[in-house]
Amino acid sequence: MGLDQYLYAKTYVSSSLSTEPNGTYKKIIELLGAEELVKNATYPAAIVAIQVGYWRKSNHIHNWFVDNCQDGVDDCRESNVGFSQIEDLLDLCRKTIADKTLANVLLPTVEGFFFGGTEYDDYYFEDIERTIITLENIIKLIDDNYSLYYRSSW
Repeated sequence: MGLDQYLYAKTYVSSSLSTEPNGTYKKIIELLGAEELVKNATYPAAIVAIQVGYWRKSNHIHNWFVDNCQDGVDDCRESNVGFSQIEDLLDLCRKTIADKTLANVLLPTVEGFFFGGTEYDDYYFEDIERTIITLENIIKLIDDNYSLYYRSSW
């Protein structure tokens, strides 16, 4: 039990965009064994979600998503994250590593139900470093065909 945080990249795959017999949509449906499920659908499509980020009890990262992507409402709902927001968080993480004395200002910890520690210790900065790697990969590898979403649970 505790704070788990997920970042997903989602993309829409339409059956009408797959003109070749073994197109992407058909491959997805076959892989899922869902041929019968979509057989009579009027406009069949698939939404593919890929987990591209995961944190555990990183309350400072969670707090940033709540404040910047969820209008300050922490209710475990899925929320859209813009690519510019990813760049903003990456910038804050880099600044925090560059000057660790600013951690409590740039990415403050918060208390919560099984949210983990609130100290600015080695674990805190390891989370920041892992976050930098995750966000750099997202910026480098994910294109405009994907939308990003954050969700937490505890």
